Amino acid sequence: MTFTTEAPWLRRELSESEMRQVMLDQISDKACWQVGKYLGSMLYMDFGGIIQIRPVVSKRAIQVGEARLGIRDCFWRLADGSRVIVDSESITDDNAAEKLKYLEGVFLRNFIVRESNMVDLVFSNNVVLSLDASNKYEAEDDIAEFVAPNGRIYTIGPNGAFFLSDEVDTARFVR
Repeated sequence: MTFTTEAPWLRRELSESEMRQVMLDQISDKACWQVGKYLGSMLYMDFGGIIQIRPVVSKRAIQVGEARLGIRDCFWRLADGSRVIVDSESITDDNAAEKLKYLEGVFLRNFIVRESNMVDLVFSNNVVLSLDASNKYEAEDDIAEFVAPNGRIYTIGPNGAFFLSDEVDTARFVR
């Protein structure tokens, strides 16, 4: 078997219970201190302590959480009970700060996969961030990425499968 630098990272598929355990073990005791939107409706959430990383393409360090969750090209909805706060189709640059404030200072309390192909992230204020894992947007890449404090990368594929990548976020260890 030949490996090249162009080959995709190797990854192992995880069960729903394994992914739930990872999410709860890694961030249930870490508050979300930064949340924002980028590239249309994609989101990022930083949890736990603040660390400085120096991206490969930049000379300037940036602050991120010791754990980071990125929501990519998928339909998502942020709701408080039956009230929808915002979703991927209604978020704008103008309303993002106001709508996403519901995720600041919260702790992850549950990770639930629904039969409707929705993955629900339930937070300590009872707000739920639901991710559509049915691939409504016909994405070819992962719809979510979680970088754990140890740099391990976990993803949700475009059709709802969970993965642990062999890739490690090494920028977290460069000071």
